[in-house]
Amino acid sequence: MRRLATVIALCSLLSITLPSIAAASGALIPADAPISQTSLNVIFAVDGQANQTTAYLKLDYTGTPTEFAWILPVPSIPTLDVVGASSFAELHSLTDPRVTFPAPPACFTPALGTIPATATQTPAAQQGQVGAYDYSVLEDRDPAALMTWLKDNGYQAPAGLETALKPYTDAGMPLLAIKLKPDAATNSIQPIAISYAGTTPMLPFQLAALSSQPKTPITVWVFGEAQAIPTNTERFTMRENDLALTSLNNENNYNELRSGVLASVAGKGFLTEFAQPSKFLSPQDSLLKELTTKYAFLTRLYSEVSPEEMIFDPAFGYSPELPPLSNNIDLTYRTEPFDCEDQLLHTVRRQQYDAAKGNRSSEEEATANLRRGALRIGTLLVIGVTLGTIWFLARKPNKRRRAV
Repeated sequence: MRRLATVIALCSLLSITLPSIAAASGALIPADAPISQTSLNVIFAVDGQANQTTAYLKLDYTGTPTEFAWILPVPSIPTLDVVGASSFAELHSLTDPRVTFPAPPACFTPALGTIPATATQTPAAQQGQVGAYDYSVLEDRDPAALMTWLKDNGYQAPAGLETALKPYTDAGMPLLAIKLKPDAATNSIQPIAISYAGTTPMLPFQLAALSSQPKTPITVWVFGEAQAIPTNTERFTMRENDLALTSLNNENNYNELRSGVLASVAGKGFLTEFAQPSKFLSPQDSLLKELTTKYAFLTRLYSEVSPEEMIFDPAFGYSPELPPLSNNIDLTYRTEPFDCEDQLLHTVRRQQYDAAKGNRSSEEEATANLRRGALRIGTLLVIGVTLGTIWFLARKPNKRRRAV
């Protein structure tokens, strides 16, 4: 059986969650068929008192590899463990955005559905086995020597990996190399928890760029002492007035708006979708029960990033002064976006205008008001310039000729 090496690059984050259809994050290397990252889900648990972070990672991929391997930069010598695979599904369920619109009036016959928004001698400092995996921690600071070690130990290195590793080796970060045991089946892939010293979560995008697909969805959860924010890129929240129903099945434009704002900043931003005290969650999963008991606050952030945009490593910190943010967006106070006569939804533009205005208007009135608004601004500018000119001329001294 030929070995498929999946080289991953996740810096100070990491702990890995790998269900049967997921690989790890970073650069995925195919042996027999193309493989690439399609989404990334990361849970950070940041313990400030113990100066320790445990990170959990779930990376979905395309391709049919028979074996897997990862290369992950970490800030210190880590400890590893295997965990269950149900945590991410339940955490999505608990924190996914949900938008509720007004119920249709009695005159509106179509029924709405309930669809939610949606081996060389490079020394190994540590070696061992955990679950179905063999792992090695490498502390060599020479990227070329590391590349030789990887190739001699069954890892296939893609073009650009040596260059991508250099910022992390220059920073003195050990590399964690993980792969399935030779006799392990692909259905043995389990979530892995990686704990290490440090309290600044970070995503090593520069390595992940080697195998990511365009607009890769990235969801990050941070369990910690307060609301988490990106510290070296933009932070956004959803504007409720822009949300609108787009179908009679209760579908809406949330995902479209989210993708649009992230595309406008070329992937250099995260949208905060949930930020609440952990005590408000009631998970069933054992890992989530432990995390919500231990940590005071949970934040969920989302981004979409293409490989060419992965030119920096997003880092996260806290902003305790920010107000909590619910994932349940209640818009039932709005005027009904339904047309009883024609049995149709109002257009997205009209819904947005009605939300901003706070009362019902016709689409023609909305368009006319938008035009009148621009006209009024222009008129006020002309009046202002005219009055300013008159005032200036009135204050100008009157020079009279002196008699000779």
